[in-house]
Amino acid sequence: MDRRTRTLVVIMAGACAAALWALLANAWLVGHDRIGLLGVEMCTDYCQVQTWSDLHAPREMLWLGGLTVLGIVHTVGFAIHAIINVRRGRRERVRRAWTIASAASTIVPGVIFLVRAKAALPGEAATLGYAPVVAFVAVTALAVLVVALPRNST
Repeated sequence: MDRRTRTLVVIMAGACAAALWALLANAWLVGHDRIGLLGVEMCTDYCQVQTWSDLHAPREMLWLGGLTVLGIVHTVGFAIHAIINVRRGRRERVRRAWTIASAASTIVPGVIFLVRAKAALPGEAATLGYAPVVAFVAVTALAVLVVALPRNST
């Protein structure tokens, strides 16, 4: 493996870790409570996570959060698949188009989730957290890096 390809693989591994970290972070919107993809972390005397169904939020919040979770996991899976195939010298098996489609299907419901989450929790003053920024940058970087991988096995 040449130096450029090795560098791309290392950056892809870092982007995978960043995307998974952002997925687990419960700070997509931050206010008095921390709003995540699958629920809200409410802290008074102690902190507990309430799911969207526990909060009787519109069903779309559960769907949008779930689609974003699945999209991040899918994109990371395709990136790991690309890393393994590059390491084994089977670059023709890298699924470039599927990775791009997975990244796009992550970002679209994620943005809609961020817009709709404020409306789903009336009275909650929340601002954009760090997790969606990290997730969207990591997912976009994974799609770009998979496309940038050399196609031939020289």
